[in-house]
Amino acid sequence: MDNVTDNVQFEDKLPDRYVCPLCKKVLKDPLQTSCGHRFCSRCLKASVSLEGLCPVDGENVNPFFQDISCQREIYQLICFCNNHDVGCTWKEKLQNLAEHLTQCDYRKLPCPNSGCNIQLLAQDLQEHIERNCLYKKIPCQWCEMLITEAEQKDHEETCTRFPLSCPERCGEVNIPRELLDDHIQNHCPLAQIVCPYSRSGCSFKGPRNAVEEHCSQQTKEHLDFTARSFTRYNEKLSEMEKTTRTLTTEKLSLQTQLDDQREALANTVRDMRVITTKVDHIDRTLSDHKNNLSGIQQKLVSLSNLPSIEQVSAQLEEFRQAIREHEVLITSLKREATRVVNNTRVAAGAEHGAAGSSSSRLDRHEHQLALHDINLAEQDIKIQMLEATSYEGMYIWKIDVWPKRLQEAKSGRTPSIYSPPFYVGRFGYKVCARAYPNGDGIGKDEYMSLFFVVMKGEYDALLPWPFHHKVTFRLLDQGGSADVTDSFRPDPNSSSFKKPTSDMNIASGCPTFISHRTLRTRGYARDDTLFIKVTVDTGGQVY
Repeated sequence: MDNVTDNVQFEDKLPDRYVCPLCKKVLKDPLQTSCGHRFCSRCLKASVSLEGLCPVDGENVNPFFQDISCQREIYQLICFCNNHDVGCTWKEKLQNLAEHLTQCDYRKLPCPNSGCNIQLLAQDLQEHIERNCLYKKIPCQWCEMLITEAEQKDHEETCTRFPLSCPERCGEVNIPRELLDDHIQNHCPLAQIVCPYSRSGCSFKGPRNAVEEHCSQQTKEHLDFTARSFTRYNEKLSEMEKTTRTLTTEKLSLQTQLDDQREALANTVRDMRVITTKVDHIDRTLSDHKNNLSGIQQKLVSLSNLPSIEQVSAQLEEFRQAIREHEVLITSLKREATRVVNNTRVAAGAEHGAAGSSSSRLDRHEHQLALHDINLAEQDIKIQMLEATSYEGMYIWKIDVWPKRLQEAKSGRTPSIYSPPFYVGRFGYKVCARAYPNGDGIGKDEYMSLFFVVMKGEYDALLPWPFHHKVTFRLLDQGGSADVTDSFRPDPNSSSFKKPTSDMNIASGCPTFISHRTLRTRGYARDDTLFIKVTVDTGGQVY
């Protein structure tokens, strides 16, 4: 109704009380302010100041309300149709104007035919569509396709049923365009065609009736053409048979090569199976060593209970002596392995059986060398764990080759790393730290995450549970005093701090301990090494 009343003409002059003082038009959805002025709803809301002052007298407009009585009075005013200027004689109440405009014979409507941009009065539209519109759809008199009058000439240029005369002027007319080619090729007596023996070598060309006469008169020449053509075809056939035999021979050769390749592939598969068996054996051996780690840890704990530093030092010296003996033995084995390899290479060309025997010896030596390497690694782990053991509830974790560890975490190869275990008191909780160089959870890809792990210890039966002591992580600034610190108190309801039933509980701590950007800005990673101090505050309680 708003757009309908914008330019409406009333029978009588519009009283001022029905005119909006802002837009100077008849009120639409009138609102009356507390100061007594009436405005269009849209005009008032767009013009009232932030302080809520009336645009006419500057008084406070609040509260204002919708003037339904005024709206009702306006709807009762007598008005003319908006199309009064073009001949519409309608004159009724304003409230009926909108309904009338949807049916007014003098309203302008666009022609519905695509391409026609003419607008006409509603009473003239039907006649225009049926008689005068150049874009009305009519059926083609030849193919009955619906087209507009404007498209008729272009359509006749492509209509498949449009009648045409023979271009050879044989006298045939009214030939549908789609049948014209067939008429010329098969029926027109004046169409230029070639002799049926043209493929055999006859070059005659002329009207259809002349070609028929030519064929009846030149029978002998056509037989000669056919005989020569047949001879050429036989020669080509012989050449093709020769080529076929050559290709058959090549195919057999390729088939033989393919069989040899398949046999070689089968041998390779057998060798791969042998190698897979060896790898499985090595995997089982490594699995056995992993299963023995817990026993080694218990032995290390018993070693840590030695009463004096002198005894621990003596034990470490024994380990070092054993390592030196292993190194001497490994050096000897490597020299012997090198000698065996050289001897194997010399004898390989003379005797295949001797090569197999040398290969077996080499495998045995390599296996013995691998076992010694494993023993050496176990001894080294024992020494590191004894040197790293702490009983004060405080541990400084040294993380070396930091760029490599970060790259392995980003690639998913080694997402997390563990610190050596340490103790909260001589007979207290056994714990360790766990770091995710590339973050975990909400810290993924942008932070280093740092967590605290409660491990299964020897004295758990004597300790109070759940674990409840405050834990503090401190990343040491090697170039200043800007250490990064974060602390947390364990949640007593979390399974991470209850008495362990397996080797270690689920880690808990700080997923966003330090961002990668901050880690690169200061001296936290000097010589590719980080130092993280882990402190457990027991509040003076001794274990």
